[in-house]
Amino acid sequence: MLSLGILTSIKRSATLVMSSPEDRSWSYFVGKTPKDAKIIHNDDRIERVRRNHLNDVENIYLFVLIGFFYVLTQPDLSTATWHFRIFTISRFIHTLVYQLAVKQPARGSAFFVGVLVNVSMAFSILFNGALSF
Repeated sequence: MLSLGILTSIKRSATLVMSSPEDRSWSYFVGKTPKDAKIIHNDDRIERVRRNHLNDVENIYLFVLIGFFYVLTQPDLSTATWHFRIFTISRFIHTLVYQLAVKQPARGSAFFVGVLVNVSMAFSILFNGALSF
């Protein structure tokens, strides 16, 4: 998620496509003048990164929240480790195929693997949490 914020800035600087007029001063860093920078809100090169970032925000925060409660149920260490690894790998793959514009079902598959990990941990929380009361 952090890398996508940085990638958005890099793409904006490289293409001189800014979202706010005050950002035009950044064009000096790439050897251009503020007049060269354009204010555009729908450039696909930048929007692809932003959509990817938004998808990360929608999924990773939920994973952290579910993962927090999952850890509180004291799951088997090996099982928990694999849940966390699989989710992390699926998000890296999702980001990579999104930015490289790989045809579906690559991105969808990576997304659903992460969703399945969240569902698996949520069921574990419900099942193990219900047994502990």
